[in-house]
Amino acid sequence: MLDYNNLWNSVEKLPWCALVTTGRVGSDFFQSLLDSHPEVFVFNGTLFFHEFWQQSYCANYQGDVDIQDLVDEFIGYNIIKFKSKYDYQERKNQLGLKMDQSISIDIDLFKKHMISLFDFRTINSKNFLIAVYTVYALLLGQDLSRKKLFFHHIHHIWKLDPYLKDFPDSKIISMTRDPRATFVSGVEHWRKYDPKTDTPAHVFFVLKRTIDDAKELKKYPNEFRVLRLEDLGDNKCLHLVCIWLCVSFHQCMNQSTWGGLKWWGDRLSQSKVLENEHGFSPTLAKNNSWKTKLSKIDKALFNYLLADRLQWYSYENQPRTNIFYSLLIFFIILTPLTYEKRFISFHYIFTNLKERKYKKAVAGLYNYSKRIILFYKLFMTCPNKLYQ
Repeated sequence: MLDYNNLWNSVEKLPWCALVTTGRVGSDFFQSLLDSHPEVFVFNGTLFFHEFWQQSYCANYQGDVDIQDLVDEFIGYNIIKFKSKYDYQERKNQLGLKMDQSISIDIDLFKKHMISLFDFRTINSKNFLIAVYTVYALLLGQDLSRKKLFFHHIHHIWKLDPYLKDFPDSKIISMTRDPRATFVSGVEHWRKYDPKTDTPAHVFFVLKRTIDDAKELKKYPNEFRVLRLEDLGDNKCLHLVCIWLCVSFHQCMNQSTWGGLKWWGDRLSQSKVLENEHGFSPTLAKNNSWKTKLSKIDKALFNYLLADRLQWYSYENQPRTNIFYSLLIFFIILTPLTYEKRFISFHYIFTNLKERKYKKAVAGLYNYSKRIILFYKLFMTCPNKLYQ
């Protein structure tokens, strides 16, 4: 019979690390390399736990919290994490070597273990999240006595605050990628996967998030590292990550899996993982499409405005030259980017005005103006102190 007190005592004080990202930079893939690590607690992909907790009817009930109801509510909120056959976007309904498997957690057992862990324990967000990771690993048949770290994929940097209230000493890893590739991937892949994202607002959102990168982490006192997507195929880099996380390097980190089952990448990616690619996938990570997708002006603006970042991360770049080149950049900031042109064209505006879609007609010009302001702020603040 499982001794829940001993189990809790063995995991309660373990350190935590949060994973954040700027979108289309390989955060899910990096987590999948830790999926079967014997020393690391992971969940099934991103877990917007504190968002759930803030919205939970059961957790915020004014009377005594009913742990059975709370667990039921959590399961319902995150059902695709327990039954991945429903996770179409991440392609977790097609796991395994033959793409015919999925993760299926025994819901009844999950509830039983969760409820038992809280027999003599305070019900709060910190304890509940610890219990979720612990029971998930238990039901996957993992040896909990070997665990040394909880690895929590928050995904969005702006979701860190409530998490850090519970785990103030947590380390943080932020994924990054060549910003030009990130921008192209964020626009192109989402547009093909979900046509509703083919809007000027989404283009600006992707651009802004790409430019922000990891700089928001500077406001936190926590230890953090930025990991390049392009380095995930380098075992030397993965060894260094493990050293920083205080866990051992394990050969499972050469395998991309969820619940121990091979993962073939999400449905947003246009390139597909090849059969012989079990860990790092050069096919998915390739980033040269930006060279053909972006115009010469796009490339010049990215190169100049993000020069310090490109140099810091050792991405292909050209150094800023002289005052005349700077003046040229100052003026070509006004030139529409490749992904902006259609939304501010006369045809686009006139067509929407004719159809009385007034908000849609001006959305392109509005977001184009926001981008210009953003770029001039970058121009005036170069170099960026984060990359010094």
